[in-house]
Amino acid sequence: MELQSETRSKIAKAMIAARKEIHGATKNSNGNWGAYASAEDLINCCMNPLLDHGVLLTQGTVPQEGKNWVVTQATHESGEFLRSYTEIKVQKENDPQKALAGQTYARRAGIEALLCIPRVDDDGENKTIKPAMEPVVESVSTSEDDVPYHPAPEQAVVFISSKDQDAFIQHVIDSGVSTAQAKELLAKNNINSSAEIPKKKLSLLRKAVTTIAQDMKEVAHA
Repeated sequence: MELQSETRSKIAKAMIAARKEIHGATKNSNGNWGAYASAEDLINCCMNPLLDHGVLLTQGTVPQEGKNWVVTQATHESGEFLRSYTEIKVQKENDPQKALAGQTYARRAGIEALLCIPRVDDDGENKTIKPAMEPVVESVSTSEDDVPYHPAPEQAVVFISSKDQDAFIQHVIDSGVSTAQAKELLAKNNINSSAEIPKKKLSLLRKAVTTIAQDMKEVAHA
């Protein structure tokens, strides 16, 4: 699987120029997990900047070693190219709807991987970090020297990245846990959506999903 042409000086220059004009894919689509940037949103945010600099973005599918792949390719008018291969993973075999969903997911991942496009909310801000409000308190005396004391402000809540969000959702799907069960788990932890999972809670939530799946299997075999 060739990932790039032998020469890349022309496409590299064009990609750098185009990338400066690509600001991020707005989350215009809504699903069970809240707002997300669809494959169409990603294409819309990058296609014109790429074409303006002589680069065409294409996505085809190829079978390779018993697996199916989406090949995301940026081709410069000179013939130079860069490629990204993303495996199409299907939860259920012989299910056209699941196959299409797997291909769509691979298309999204392929564009993001090749162009490093961030996903942003509709207000133009990437809500990876949610700043906490610093409490307003009056100074209090803590010693005979009357040195004012100021409590340290709360630390900002760092949310998981888009990549970790996708991985968490895939973990839920692979575990056989329903969307409703996953939402209930998040709600119990005061989390509104998978995009607002605190980074420090990700590991615990993944383990909780695994536990739910194990409990379901035990009930099924009881």
